[in-house]
Amino acid sequence: MKKLTAGLSVFVSAIVVVLALSAPAAAHLMVAGHGTLNIVNNNVFMVLSLPLSAFEGIDDNADGEIDLTEFNRHQAAVIKTVKQHVSLRDKSRALLLEDVLLSAEKAHDHNGHHHNQISEVIVMGRFTLGAVHPPLSFHVGIYGEGETGQVLNITASHKAENLRHKFQLTPEQPTRRLFP
Repeated sequence: MKKLTAGLSVFVSAIVVVLALSAPAAAHLMVAGHGTLNIVNNNVFMVLSLPLSAFEGIDDNADGEIDLTEFNRHQAAVIKTVKQHVSLRDKSRALLLEDVLLSAEKAHDHNGHHHNQISEVIVMGRFTLGAVHPPLSFHVGIYGEGETGQVLNITASHKAENLRHKFQLTPEQPTRRLFP
């Protein structure tokens, strides 16, 4: 239990530092349509940038745009959808996605100016490996509208074993094995 608490503290601290450093620079926490899986000790830390067009029922005023008020109002529903449609599996079971945090990403125009519309949601979370039975596979069943919302570019890494794996997920191929 002490290791879990220490690991969680490190994860939350790292997220706070990243958010603090990215906000003043107006930088993106994660490029749209990308994600990472980092295996550290007994945990897999995940960061995904998902289009808000992938989530139904959050455009309350039906204006075709999601603002921060609408996003905040529906965070619990977004987290629930993510937990239902994003999974890491070993040979026999799906691992629980824990400690889910969301960050709204405002849209930019071609000149780099911010808009009040939110286009992406950054999803951060952790899977605990425990006694897993390889191979591991990653599944995402949430995709947005348009060509850019249909592809997720994922980079998985396991520094302790010097492994790195890049792959794409699409609605046609939503699951990929890690480190084949």
